[in-house]
Amino acid sequence: MTERHILMDVLRELVPVNLEGMQLLKRLHPAHGQVQHSINRETLRRATSEIIDYTQRTHHMQSRLFDLNPVPLDNIVIAEFGL
Repeated sequence: MTERHILMDVLRELVPVNLEGMQLLKRLHPAHGQVQHSINRETLRRATSEIIDYTQRTHHMQSRLFDLNPVPLDNIVIAEFGL
């Protein structure tokens, strides 16, 4: 199993994050067309902060993944390039 497959398996096993802000967005814009506007200020503040924090952490993790050193694949034979 290659490193890429291992990473993909790890990412697939991550539990989805349940953000309060995403739940509020679903309530504000439901598929059936009814809009609910009654959200108190503290809930909105908390949900917004949560989404901002999650976005920053995701960008940080993305930049760390981009900084990973490449893994040499010396044991793979690609017949198309064996000219």
